[in-house]
Amino acid sequence: MIDGYRREGKRKGRLAVFLILLFLTVILSGCGQTAGTSGGDVTADSAQGGDGSGSEAAAADEDAIRAAMAEAYDDEDLDLSWSDEDLTAAVILNGNSADVDGEGVQVDGSTVTIVKGGIYLISGTLDDGQLAVDTDKKTDVRIILNGVEITCGDSAPFNGRLAGKITITLAEGTENILTDGSSYTYDDQEKEEPNAALFCKNDLVINGAGSLTVNANFNHGINSKGSLVLVNGTYVINSANDAIRGKDSLTVIGGTYTVSSSADGFKSSNDTDSDSGWIYIIDGEFHITVEEDGFQAETMLVADGGAYQIKCGGGSENGAVHTSNGDIGGQIGPGGQMPGGSGDKRPEDGDMTFPEGESMELPDGEKMPGPGGETEAAEDQPADTSVSDSAKGLKAGSSLEINGGSYIIDSADDAFHSNRDLTVAGGTVTIATGDDGMHADGTLTVSGGDIVITECYEGLEGVTVIVSGGNIELTASDDGVNAAGGNDSSGTTAGGFGQDSFKSGSSYLISITGGILKVNASGDGLDSNGSIEMSGGEVYVSGPVSNGDGALDYDSDFLISGGRLVLAGSTGMFQTPGAESSQNTIVVIYSETQAAGTRAALANSAGDVLAEFEPDKDYASIQFSTESIAEGETYTLYSGDTKLCDLTVNGSVTTVDDSGALVNAEVLGGMGGRGNGGVMRGGGNERQQSTEE
Repeated sequence: MIDGYRREGKRKGRLAVFLILLFLTVILSGCGQTAGTSGGDVTADSAQGGDGSGSEAAAADEDAIRAAMAEAYDDEDLDLSWSDEDLTAAVILNGNSADVDGEGVQVDGSTVTIVKGGIYLISGTLDDGQLAVDTDKKTDVRIILNGVEITCGDSAPFNGRLAGKITITLAEGTENILTDGSSYTYDDQEKEEPNAALFCKNDLVINGAGSLTVNANFNHGINSKGSLVLVNGTYVINSANDAIRGKDSLTVIGGTYTVSSSADGFKSSNDTDSDSGWIYIIDGEFHITVEEDGFQAETMLVADGGAYQIKCGGGSENGAVHTSNGDIGGQIGPGGQMPGGSGDKRPEDGDMTFPEGESMELPDGEKMPGPGGETEAAEDQPADTSVSDSAKGLKAGSSLEINGGSYIIDSADDAFHSNRDLTVAGGTVTIATGDDGMHADGTLTVSGGDIVITECYEGLEGVTVIVSGGNIELTASDDGVNAAGGNDSSGTTAGGFGQDSFKSGSSYLISITGGILKVNASGDGLDSNGSIEMSGGEVYVSGPVSNGDGALDYDSDFLISGGRLVLAGSTGMFQTPGAESSQNTIVVIYSETQAAGTRAALANSAGDVLAEFEPDKDYASIQFSTESIAEGETYTLYSGDTKLCDLTVNGSVTTVDDSGALVNAEVLGGMGGRGNGGVMRGGGNERQQSTEE
């Protein structure tokens, strides 16, 4: 069977070489283009991995942001109490007028304006009117909404024009409703303020034990041009644009939020101050349905707790159509070779003539790949060069930190996305996404939590991916864990949300030191454009069925020194841990494909099971690596409960068939020869590689 595979690979070798070289000439013809100049206009959304947060406007000072988060609120913000003796005035709204008992309030028809600092109790209904605050920048105002309904056809029902800080308290057990019209009339067209049904020019705090419903038909729901702090209460926000905005910062300390928005759910947008534009969530219950991002922070986003149900962009079923780059799994260059050849198949004198007797026919309805590897159907399909709006669950322009809470996210775009570093230290996470489960332009670290990604394009993606704890189970239509974007632009989409800005390079790394990681990938299981290191934890991979991908794919090296690794998949493209690893690996090539769910187990001479796995898909090979596998020792391989063979370890990587006989790795065919120690290597350091002579 293996010899037949080799002969077939040689027979098709020349045709494959020609097609790849022709394809490369097309790609290289576009390599001189710089980012943002290929095929149409590129908006700000294409920068920084295509998220559109615009964080380059001011580099985030994360130390200053953390200090600001520590002082985001004070005891006064948490105080929900009040008494009649504290009141500056009590205001009763009466349709198109108001009755005032006290001072500091001006009434002009259906416009009620607070002009003095103090505490104001508001109740009643105002038809086509406005409650406004207009004092000065050093004066604080507290407003207690005690059963209020305000509608305004051409402006904001609540307009905080000027104050030091406005605090709105929702009186316990009360329902309060603000509704605006679909268009506003402005005295100053340049300012275009207010721009939300509940608008505040300066800092805003909303607290209480009542409810607030905001129907924003024109623009935003709640918008503070300063900081926004939300403390308890029940909120229902329906908005034509963003639902809840705190420009400088947004802090949520509790409460229940039901949000429906045509844009973002929660947003902090200051892109000019390095210590602003952040979101800090301490607790809360969130039910969010939005067309764009659930949470978007211009700089940092930190979630310490809360319960989240987020649906973005119509959910995972509306994810962008991902197109292949034409990467057939191998790499032409040092360490990689074409099937049955030396790896250097470039025609002399640029001759691109087809091999004799072979033609360039493609399957019906397909065309040769264009630049970037995309193909298109024979029928005309106009290219979509636009960059669509972001539809991510939680997105940060700098760092994103998940320290606790429960998350159920159904997003068209990435579920968790950071333009810098992403850390998940705790919580319970369930994700279905049309793109990446978790994406970081920098380092993605998972140190805790229970994470289930039921649907995604790629599961965990970053320049560096570190797994040091937690329980992760993911199913990916492409790569499971990806350091540096897999085939260099795996984020490229047809009519999608932009592309992830990665390249191949030795600096990219997957590091596994702890935790449990289970991957079911249709592409590569673990894919690094640089290296992989493993010193602890457990990793189980149900790799691809096709021979165009592998359970393992790396460009530089894979050194394993601890933990338990089990990789199941096809045989066409697979690699193994490197020969320089201090922990030994056993590779088994089956004579017949094993059905999905068939138990594969490895036991020592005493009958103790060292590792076992029931892969989710059919598999033709499996790899075991544990600290207990010792050179010179004999082990037993099981399929189900049936013993297949005994095998003896004689190197850092021992490759056998399912009879226990050593297999010459070089005759397996395929193109994956990259790095040190991979089974599919085309040359290089073969120290301790076990093969038949």
